[in-house]
Amino acid sequence: MRDDPPLTLARHGARMALLLALAALLLLPMLGRSGFAATEGHRVAPAWAMLDSGEWSRLEMFGAPYLRKPPGMPWAIAASSEVFGRTERAARLVSALSAALLAAAAYVFAARWFGGRWGLFAGLAQLLMPWTWPSARSAEIESLHTLGAGLAAYLLIEILAARPARAANGRAIGSWGSPVLLAGAALLALLAKGPASAPMIVGVVAGAGWARRSWWPAVDPRWWLPFLSAAAAFGMIMSWVWRVSVRAGEPITQDVSEFLWAWDRAPALVVMAPAALAAMLPASLSLLFPWGADARRERADDDPVAATVASAAARGILLSLAAYVALGVSNPRYAMPVAPLASVLAAWAARGVWASVECRGRFGERRRSIGRVLGLGLPRAWPVALTIAGAGYVWLGEARRGEIDGRAAGRAIASAILDARGEGHAEVWADEVIEARPDVLLYARSGLGAASGRVRFRWEKSALRAGSGPGEGEFVLLRTDAGDGEAERFATAVESGSLRELARGRVGRYGWALCRVEHAPGVGLRPR
Repeated sequence: MRDDPPLTLARHGARMALLLALAALLLLPMLGRSGFAATEGHRVAPAWAMLDSGEWSRLEMFGAPYLRKPPGMPWAIAASSEVFGRTERAARLVSALSAALLAAAAYVFAARWFGGRWGLFAGLAQLLMPWTWPSARSAEIESLHTLGAGLAAYLLIEILAARPARAANGRAIGSWGSPVLLAGAALLALLAKGPASAPMIVGVVAGAGWARRSWWPAVDPRWWLPFLSAAAAFGMIMSWVWRVSVRAGEPITQDVSEFLWAWDRAPALVVMAPAALAAMLPASLSLLFPWGADARRERADDDPVAATVASAAARGILLSLAAYVALGVSNPRYAMPVAPLASVLAAWAARGVWASVECRGRFGERRRSIGRVLGLGLPRAWPVALTIAGAGYVWLGEARRGEIDGRAAGRAIASAILDARGEGHAEVWADEVIEARPDVLLYARSGLGAASGRVRFRWEKSALRAGSGPGEGEFVLLRTDAGDGEAERFATAVESGSLRELARGRVGRYGWALCRVEHAPGVGLRPR
C-alpha cells in the first residue's frame, strides 16, 4: 500500500461515515429487545428518579440517597430518557453513542499521527474490539468512562509526545491537544466513574516520558493544570450533589478499599494484566513491535513522530497495567480505559506491516514477517472477521441477556402485590434485592400500572439488616439465595406466621420472596 494521498474534507467525511455506519450496525440493532440485567438498574433507577422528582442534583434509588458513583451516567441516561422515553433502548443509547464517539476519536487522532487510511484502521480497531461490545450495548458506566479516559489519553499523547517530536523535526505543531479539551475529557471521566482511570493517566504520562527519554512530561503543566482544574470542578459538583442528596436520609456509599489491595484477591491480581491484554486482542498483538533495534532506527531516521507516538502508547499500556496491579485492582474490567491506546498502536503496527517500500514507517522484513504470521499482513482480515463476530454477539448476547433480565420477576412481584394489597396505599421494603438487582423493582413498579402511585418501594438498608422495620399490611421483599443471610434474619417471623410468603422466584443467580406482614409485634417487625 502506498502512502495516503493528501487528506481532504471529503476523504475524512467518507471514512468517518463508513466508521459511524458500521457502529450503528453493530451497536443499535435490538438495543432494547431485552430487559435490564446485571447492574444496569443501578444506573437507570437514579436517572429515572431524577425525572420523577425533577431534581437532577439529587441521586437516589427508591428513596435512599445513592452516592456510590458520580452522577455522570445517571445524568446522561436521564437526558436520553427525557428525549426518547423511559425505555431500555434510551438508557443503553448513552453507551452506544459513547463507543461510537470513541471510535471516531481514535480515527481522528490516528489519522493525524499516521495518515488517514490508518486512522480508519484505528477507529475500526476500537469499535471492533470484542471487549467493548458488552459495555457499549448496556446501560453501564464503562463505555462513558472509557470515552472520557480515552480522549484524555489521546490528548496527553498529542501534548506530551507527538507535539514535541513534531517540533524537534521542524514540522508545524498545530493547535491540537488543547488543555481546555483535556480538562473537559478528564471531567467527563471523573463524572462517569470518579478517579478510576487515574492509573491509566499516570501510565500515559510516564510512557510519554519513557518514549522521549525525558522527565519533563511528569511535571509538564500542560497536562497537570487541566487535570487539576477538572478535579476542582468535579469536587464542587460532588459537594453540591452530596448536600442535596443526603437530605433524604443516610447515604448509601462504597468504600474505595473494596477495589484495592486484599490478600483474598491475590490470585486474581496475578492474572489481572495478562487477562486485560487478552481482552484487548487482537489490538494488543501490536505490543510486539515497538521494541528493538528496528524500532529505534525507525524512530531516529524514518518517521520519528509516528514512532514516538507508538512508543508512548506501548509504554503507556504496560505502565498503566502495572499501576493498576500496584494498587491492587484485580478486576480486568477496570483496565478498560487502556484499550484506546491499543487501538492506535494497532493502526501503527498495521501501517508498518502493510505499507509498500516507498511508504514512511514501513517495518523491516523481520517485523513484517512476524506481522504476517499474526494475520496483520492481510489488510481486511481482522476487520471482516470481527465484524462478523460482532454481528453474532448481538444475536447471542441479546438472547442470553433476555434469559436473566428482571422483567419476569418484576411482573410476578407486581401481580402478587395487586392481589394482596386491597384498595389502599402500600409500602414494599427491600434491601438485598435492590443491592443485587434494582431493575426488578423498576419492572415491578411499571407492572403495577395505575396502582403504581399508591405503592411505594423503599430501600431500607439499616432497618432490614437489623431484622426490623415494616408494620402490619406492609410488604417485605427478601433475597433468598444461599449465603446472603437476609432470609435467615426473618426466618422466625415467617415460621411464626408474622410474615406470610406471597410469591417466590429467581432472577439470574438471585432468589427472592415477597412477604406480607400479617400481624405485629412479631420477631423483627413493628406494629403499624
